[in-house]
Amino acid sequence: MTLQFLYGLRIKRLEHDIFRALENCDPDAIHDVRVSIRRMLMLCSVLKASGKEPYSKKELQILKKKFRRAGALRDIQVQLQLLKAWEDKLSLRFEAYRLHLDRREKTLQQYFKTAFLTINLKKTIPDVVSRIAYCRAIEKELKSLDDDFRFALQGTGSLHVLRIITKKLKYMLEIQQSCYPGFGSTETFRKYLAHIQDLLGAWHDIETGLQHVNYFVKRHSIKIEDPALYDNLIAFMKKEKETMLLEIRSELQKQIPIKELLSVVLS
Repeated sequence: MTLQFLYGLRIKRLEHDIFRALENCDPDAIHDVRVSIRRMLMLCSVLKASGKEPYSKKELQILKKKFRRAGALRDIQVQLQLLKAWEDKLSLRFEAYRLHLDRREKTLQQYFKTAFLTINLKKTIPDVVSRIAYCRAIEKELKSLDDDFRFALQGTGSLHVLRIITKKLKYMLEIQQSCYPGFGSTETFRKYLAHIQDLLGAWHDIETGLQHVNYFVKRHSIKIEDPALYDNLIAFMKKEKETMLLEIRSELQKQIPIKELLSVVLS
């Protein structure tokens, strides 16, 4: 598959996902929009490395701003889903907090619809580049991302940073496998990255949840009839977070095989 063809597929998928999301702001559709944008942005980074970026810096900034709009809505939707699960586990109800999240979701739905009613998506790549040039661009991007990933694994930095790097590396490997199947990383490594991404995503959801709950308790203390009720929720969330951190640390210590990133001889 050529990058030109892959680009066309990515644009069609993003348009489809946006159309679905605008219909009713379904959480799965919002998630798909964000994934589609991330995948397209990674493809654009390859095109930029090969000297044929389809979007200007300003256009990319606009697209990234829309991506953040979708992210804000998605965060609240996830918190509503998690709250329901946590209420069932604790056999408690947090009606004031749920109402707060419901109102916030409705506001962010309007922001999302306003942001995505108009979006500039270029249908084709303007200039064709040789497969060798694209191959070298993919190789360069993968080497940089893999170095960042290995460094993040060894360091004691932010798990959020590791999460972002893991996503980028996974999406870049998807481009590699689409254009040069059979070369580069092992399937085991790609599945490992996907698993790490899921774990870090679950951790991030809880971390974000703690920020939302603490903000709510601080700003709406008058509306809370039983403050101890929220102490129970926060304590439960912190315990869930620690359990998740233990699982993440265990997974990050594994030695997962990865062969050379990309070694392709093209005639």
